[in-house]
Amino acid sequence: PESSSTYSCYSFCMCPGGQIVPTSVNERELVVNGMSFSRRASGLANSGLVVTVGNSEYSAFAKNSDDLAFGALEFQSSIERAAAQLGGAPLVAPAQRVVDFLEHRITPDVALPRCSYRPGVRSAPLHELYPANMQTAFEAALQRFERSMPGYLHPHALLVAPETRTSAPLSAVRDATTLMAAGVH
Repeated sequence: PESSSTYSCYSFCMCPGGQIVPTSVNERELVVNGMSFSRRASGLANSGLVVTVGNSEYSAFAKNSDDLAFGALEFQSSIERAAAQLGGAPLVAPAQRVVDFLEHRITPDVALPRCSYRPGVRSAPLHELYPANMQTAFEAALQRFERSMPGYLHPHALLVAPETRTSAPLSAVRDATTLMAAGVH
């Protein structure tokens, strides 16, 4: 992982010959994920970038100090809602060339490279989607990837956002009858 102060960012789930798919549960929040069919024959590849999220991001979304887990979920939803707005239409994903993301400039729609995301992408300022600490971690990691794998910052490298639902070391104990999380009313 690449670290920028206390924030880390790493690449995960490389899908050779894969495609990006919508995983939203409603049209007001946009979430994507990557996958590969068994033949891996799409001619494209995708992977995710994961960045640390800390109390400074989600504590503002918590109702009180005992509510940080729900604050984290609300922070996640806020990113997903903002991404849906940037997409401009149901399930359209905001996208930006990596080189433009690093320069904080919007990619012209005509300059967006081919993308496997079937609902479509729209040029958007992804560099404005995330809090500053997370943005800095993304940028540091992308620069590090370029130093270790020259060509990573290719003009056709495209960011499609967001993939906000990675695995987490969190388990919600549910009531067997109501299926509600214990302690939630």
